[in-house]
Amino acid sequence: DLIDRGLTQAAKRIASDLIDRGLTQAAIADRVGVKQPAISKVLRGETEDVLSVTYRKLMALREEVIAHPTAPKV
Repeated sequence: DLIDRGLTQAAKRIASDLIDRGLTQAAIADRVGVKQPAISKVLRGETEDVLSVTYRKLMALREEVIAHPTAPKV
């Protein structure tokens, strides 16, 4: 479905940005509340079942990292 593909691509861009900002896949997964393999799938664009909740959590984490770039990246 078009909306799922759009969320998948947006989540991939956000997760990639978080990686570029120094977070690991494991740290992103922990802070978003999913397992690391789910973040790996997002980064590879292999999942079209990115729930809107996960997308919103990725967006919130990205905003937090941008707002506090010196915060621990865990």
